[in-house]
Amino acid sequence: MIQLRTDYLVFKTPEGFVPCSAEAVALELMGDSAQLLPPHILEEVVRAIIQYFREEERKEAVSLDEFTRALATALRRFGFEVQVDLEEPRSCAAPPSAAQPAPAPVGRLDLAALCSETAVGGELFFFRRLEEAIGAELARRPASLAVTGLRACVKRLAGRRRWCPRCRRIRTDLVAFLRTRLRAEPAAESCLMIVR
Repeated sequence: MIQLRTDYLVFKTPEGFVPCSAEAVALELMGDSAQLLPPHILEEVVRAIIQYFREEERKEAVSLDEFTRALATALRRFGFEVQVDLEEPRSCAAPPSAAQPAPAPVGRLDLAALCSETAVGGELFFFRRLEEAIGAELARRPASLAVTGLRACVKRLAGRRRWCPRCRRIRTDLVAFLRTRLRAEPAAESCLMIVR
């Protein structure tokens, strides 16, 4: 048997078994959202996934679904809010044809800017404006939604300059709101969300 490179896994696809770089598959699954991650984080996540499958599960061949779930779990453990698309990445699929649609856009949402817009109204106006902004972004059917400015937004909503227990509660509520809103939107069924 031919020895695989240490950063490769064998992926089960409809066409059979295909050796691929685990990092390339992760990048393909994440799309443009991968640019939001520091490169060293993605490398660490991929190493952890490879080690998990080889050492813990004793597998060399994994399905794309298994890899995708492991990717989502690892990114969550690194502190990122992630919802992963379960469709097969192009790097291990059949060669692209001219008939394939263009990749979906990346949605962007800046919580700090939204919070600044609604500074007078407090949390109630902020959450209403946030719901409108999420709806507008998801109406474009993005492949991923990059939500930035979480920490600055939370501190502004809490009226604090430094992080405190109230900030932690607001952050938890805000992330729960984002998750609930994303799950409730039919257009966001396969949307990857990264909150930073």
